[in-house]
Amino acid sequence: MTAESEIDTGKPGTRLLFEDDETRVWLLELEDGEATEWHPHEWDYIFVVDLPGKVKLEYRDGSGEIQDDYLGQVVYRERGPSHRLINMSGNFYRNVVIEFVGKKFDQWPPAPVQSLPGTAVPGGHTRYHQPNGEENS
Repeated sequence: MTAESEIDTGKPGTRLLFEDDETRVWLLELEDGEATEWHPHEWDYIFVVDLPGKVKLEYRDGSGEIQDDYLGQVVYRERGPSHRLINMSGNFYRNVVIEFVGKKFDQWPPAPVQSLPGTAVPGGHTRYHQPNGEENS
């Protein structure tokens, strides 16, 4: 039997914008109803939502979650199994994926940083601090 990583060799974005020894930056653009290729993430990553909408994160075993991503949302995720993202918003969707090449963080954010708009919560998700002081998670 072939390993999942040998089957799913798709890209986590539609276009590679930047790559060096520490980071890979991908642009991910999806028309309504369009899906990414099935792909794993080799490294921990964040994504930043540029054009918001409802998307489905779907795993090979059929599990997944519906995300109602909003403008400026920043989400940290640990490397993990193959998945794809399906645009269900009725509109064009876009985010930027930043992979941390060769890094596995024990905590997120990796060091105390005052300028980050949110703080990590268990499960790889981030709590976001809004300008009015309220929190979203």
